[in-house]
Amino acid sequence: MAALLTSLMVLGSPAELRTCVVIRNCRITLWGLTWPVFVAAILLTWGMLCINIVLLPESNLRARNTWETIRTARPGFSLEPGVFYQEIDDYSILVGKWDGNLL
Repeated sequence: MAALLTSLMVLGSPAELRTCVVIRNCRITLWGLTWPVFVAAILLTWGMLCINIVLLPESNLRARNTWETIRTARPGFSLEPGVFYQEIDDYSILVGKWDGNLL
């Protein structure tokens, strides 16, 4: 959504200020003006697909595995909302609000 808004602002401003007439008189075509926007959109789309298809599921899996490892290694592990849990070495966990569901 931010990329769409940015492209509208970048390409809408010259139309409002009548710089389109100047650009047209310099013999710059509309395609010559907008192809960098299309390339950026394709690269942005490819990057977001990689993040959503590869990185996000992997990080969710690792978070769930870490949570399960902590729960099985520490049977007395209990989280309370608003209280720091510091019984795990090198970790301090604060839960703001928790309804009891696992991830």
